[in-house]
Amino acid sequence: MKSYTQHFRILTRDCDGNGAWRVGAILETFQELAGAHCTHLGCGRDELLRRHVAWVLLRTHLEMQRYPHIGDEVTVETFHMNARHGLFPRYFIIRNTNNETLGVCSSAWTLLNLDTRQAVLDPEIESMLPDNSDMQPPLRLPGAVKTPQDAWEQQLCYTPQYTDLDANGHMNNAKYADLFCNTLGIEALRASEIQALTLIYASEVKPGETLHLTLHSASDACRLQGLLNGKPAIDVSCLLRARLERGQY
Repeated sequence: MKSYTQHFRILTRDCDGNGAWRVGAILETFQELAGAHCTHLGCGRDELLRRHVAWVLLRTHLEMQRYPHIGDEVTVETFHMNARHGLFPRYFIIRNTNNETLGVCSSAWTLLNLDTRQAVLDPEIESMLPDNSDMQPPLRLPGAVKTPQDAWEQQLCYTPQYTDLDANGHMNNAKYADLFCNTLGIEALRASEIQALTLIYASEVKPGETLHLTLHSASDACRLQGLLNGKPAIDVSCLLRARLERGQY
């Protein structure tokens, strides 16, 4: 199975105050879809747990041409490309019922040993993934995050809450997107929407640990850096555009 596709109806619980599919919910959907694809390939969560390893998402880059809204129907396709030095590239494409592309995403994953909390190589798991060298990625892998020019800074602190944690016992990547949007604030995201977002995960954040955050804000771009014990933990950036009305492109 070279790629995996599911159909979704956008539900109220997954939308923001503007009625649009929330960025954090989009990333959660991607994670679930990746897990379902891996299960079909024989390297899903249950199989990996028997090996004391888990898939961990390191980098994500999302670009949205248009956000679906409550009640809209979409399909999401995912596929991987060949592993590179222990990194597993995976891509996602969101399409509407007319088969028009609404958004694309690239991501980089690795295998984490749950005992040592270190990345590991497992040739047997790698061999379970089909050769997709004939497929075309919709965009490049996530690159470096940059601070926007003429940005003003704001310092914050955040400690993970119960609903931030996932089954691996740390703050989930999708929750960083929620944290990022919450930090930008209601008024900013009423007028604007995220056109592109890059999220880099440098180290896991566990219960009781405190992230020291710096928000860099400019008119059309923002960056949120998070330090844990003085070392990089997360780095999120976005480009903003004026919010599109439902049905606009």
